[in-house]
Amino acid sequence: MRNAVLSVAVICLAARCASIAHGRYQQVPINSTPAGATVSVACGSSPQPAGQTPVTVSLKRNAEPCKVSIAKEGYEDASVIFARAISGWIWGNIAFGGIPGWIIDGADGAMYNRLPESVQVTLTKK
Repeated sequence: MRNAVLSVAVICLAARCASIAHGRYQQVPINSTPAGATVSVACGSSPQPAGQTPVTVSLKRNAEPCKVSIAKEGYEDASVIFARAISGWIWGNIAFGGIPGWIIDGADGAMYNRLPESVQVTLTKK
């Protein structure tokens, strides 16, 4: 019985291929010209301040929609909406976890990548 429980535990841990490989959040660098623009992030919720450019923001992989807004006094505001794409790590579940891995990675959002992977915005003067 103990070996059966241990085997199930190992399979469950190994099944989370994308969860283990890159987690539920994606780090995305945000840059602007000129630098020092205020960045806010909204991933399925109200916008939250994220700092000033250059900055790296943490985006939830499973939230929909996900938007980064960039603003600087004297310049037009800019925003980027991030798409979700299936991560290549999800295919590791075929070899290591099968259906349980797909379910776990789908539930926690690790099966997705955010696109674009980085942002470079040139702000336009008003």
